[in-house]
Amino acid sequence: SWEDAGGGAYSAWTILTDSATVANGAQVICNKATAMTVTLPSSPSGGHTVTISNRGAGLVTVGRNSEEIDEVAADGSLLKGNSVQLVFVDGSIDSWVSL
Repeated sequence: SWEDAGGGAYSAWTILTDSATVANGAQVICNKATAMTVTLPSSPSGGHTVTISNRGAGLVTVGRNSEEIDEVAADGSLLKGNSVQLVFVDGSIDSWVSL
């Protein structure tokens, strides 16, 4: 049988209709007709994760909050219908890695 191990890494899904900074374990669905920004957590540790899905018509900017995303020192972006899970690996090597 399945059992809840407690202390799960993920939060319940949240619908965002405006820009926000998210915490480790955030799972967000963006639903806005115009552009918005989802800023990644500050001071992440190895294994931290964030999942973002864009279902609105506006472009979603993924704010990197000073850490690289896929070894690039630039914010990411998600067009309507796109999703990404980001996992923080290590600030000295990969930083946030998209899956």
